[in-house]
Amino acid sequence: MPGTAKKDMSSLKGSARRREIALIALELFTSQGYAGTSMADVARKIGTTKGALYHHFATKEELFVSALAMDTSEPLEAIERLAAQPGDPAERWRAALGHAHDAVFKGAMGHMLPVLAQTGNQIPTVARDYHQQVISRFRAGLRRIYSDAERTPGYRTLNAQDIDQIVFGPLLANALTQSLMANAGELQHANLRHTDRTSFIEMIERLTRSDAM
Repeated sequence: MPGTAKKDMSSLKGSARRREIALIALELFTSQGYAGTSMADVARKIGTTKGALYHHFATKEELFVSALAMDTSEPLEAIERLAAQPGDPAERWRAALGHAHDAVFKGAMGHMLPVLAQTGNQIPTVARDYHQQVISRFRAGLRRIYSDAERTPGYRTLNAQDIDQIVFGPLLANALTQSLMANAGELQHANLRHTDRTSFIEMIERLTRSDAM
């Protein structure tokens, strides 16, 4: 029906505009921090009014979480597709590990971790919303993929919490180290060697495979 088509097109335009706003806001949150970025700053950067901005995002907290969630949407959706599709379990697990690494180091998540942690501590709704929109989805996808892998020869039987710690522990530690050493190049090199995508996948394989020596 023409009316339905018009509504669908309007919804698509609205989603695209929300994404555009969120990713521009992310640039400001990255450079100025959460506390140092106001909705007026975002509106000015976009070239719109605060009123128009609030039409898309009711609060700065919502905008902040949405910006971070959209920044990781590609690797997250890739993991969820892997979780839903058939295929070689070991290959799917290795692919998922690569996407998890991408989520932290290819976008803003890695160097935004200190800001996210501080903001979530001060504003619990940010912590809850980020957990719901990002963390819980990553965990669910990886757990489902590993549950298939551990039914094949060579993989350890692990509980959900073990999987979370094995995968995300090194990623978060490396991201925080990267932020800490950002202005000390020689220390960053010394502390972050062998943390690239391929090395990360190989390390997690050694930790999750019972036949790895």
